[in-house]
Amino acid sequence: MGEKKEKVFLRTMRFIAPYRRLFCARIALTVLNAAMGLVASYGSSLVIRAAQEGSAAWLWRGTAVLAFSLTVEAVSVISGAFLMSRVSFGSLKDIRNRIVSGMMKAPVSLFTSGHTGDISSRMTNDVSVLQQFISGKLTVYLYYPVRFLAAICFMVPISIKLTAACCAAIPFSVYFPRFLLAGIERRAASLQQGLGEVNVEIQEAMAGALVTKAFGGQEQREKRFLEKNRQAFEDSQKLTGLHAWMGAIGEVTRAIPAVTCILYGARLCFVGEVEFYQFSFFLFALSFLVEPVAKIPDMLEAWKKTRGAAARILELLDEPREPEGEETEEIGGALPVSVRDLFFAYEDGTEVLKGISMEGEKNGMTAIVGESGCGKTTLLWLLAGFFGEYKGSVKLFGQELKEWKLSSLRSRIGFVFQDPFLFPGTVLENIAAGRPGATREEVEEAARRANAHEFITKLPEGYNTKVGEGGVSL
Repeated sequence: MGEKKEKVFLRTMRFIAPYRRLFCARIALTVLNAAMGLVASYGSSLVIRAAQEGSAAWLWRGTAVLAFSLTVEAVSVISGAFLMSRVSFGSLKDIRNRIVSGMMKAPVSLFTSGHTGDISSRMTNDVSVLQQFISGKLTVYLYYPVRFLAAICFMVPISIKLTAACCAAIPFSVYFPRFLLAGIERRAASLQQGLGEVNVEIQEAMAGALVTKAFGGQEQREKRFLEKNRQAFEDSQKLTGLHAWMGAIGEVTRAIPAVTCILYGARLCFVGEVEFYQFSFFLFALSFLVEPVAKIPDMLEAWKKTRGAAARILELLDEPREPEGEETEEIGGALPVSVRDLFFAYEDGTEVLKGISMEGEKNGMTAIVGESGCGKTTLLWLLAGFFGEYKGSVKLFGQELKEWKLSSLRSRIGFVFQDPFLFPGTVLENIAAGRPGATREEVEEAARRANAHEFITKLPEGYNTKVGEGGVSL
């Protein structure tokens, strides 16, 4: 989360890189849309001039300009929305793919040392914030500067003095929001973190409902959730207050140029420096200048919120991956398991395995016995390659553990965890989870070896019975 702000922005923009052509086309349509808006304002001024001078020619010209500009603007808006949809949803699809791919290759420590609810929150809440920025706010970032520059180009030829007077509020709109932005970024980050903790509490409450009820812990669990939820609510209310102040600044910024234009522009019309139809066009063009300036606080605020979400996503993408060794073959005649002087400690420095030595005979049975917490599960997890760093020698089928390609090693190992997990599919799909290409006959043979075939055949739909999440329907 301490990554530099500029780096977060640049890395966020890289998500769009595969769609840069579509994005550039969207920029071109943005420029066209802004130009057509001013052309429409010019057409309106021609209609006003026609009414002022009683000229049918000016009326036809103004009507033609309005029809052309509005048609082109409508086409550009529809096309731009379609293009930006491809860019935003495509980039977010890639982000989700990268997150899930990273999770599949991440070390077990990521899931054992943290909360999966927080990871889930980043994949939902934070990605949603990023999606809103890419699909909507980013377009605004492009659109409003173009409108602002186009408005200046049309206003200056009419009256430099009036343009300068109307721009007097711009420094105000840029300077004063800075006092609120730091608080918004801090509060937005706190809110996103709080929502993640709320998700954690919900997930734990559902997953551990039976245990909670069995030990009478409902009241304590409810209090924890209510406290986390209250903190998230308070953060949201404080953030709303800061949003309100930013909105007020935007409204003041919007009003000052309009009032200045009306008062000073009317005076210039009275003294003959500006024609009335020119003044009317200037008022139209002023809206193209005022709105971008008034949106500066909102734009800055949106990026502050997005940057916090993007940093949390990037932090997840930067998680280390499991070391993947080279493809290794078994050494004929070697012991399946051979451990010599094994030492292992967790990341927090807690040493669990101290000088362990053992062997596992082929076609034999080896029991690892010890008191609770002595490291039995840790040893088995280490043999499966779930933990990377250790001291000593660990050989599996004659090859050092660190030299094995983990996917190849794990295909040779069968696991029965202390807390079994069933996917919400069929019995057949769960048995074949470790070998996706397994045939029906192979699945049934595996079930027979586990003494489960007879039980499975008595289920309502046999191997095609839906087990439900966590096996709830069994």
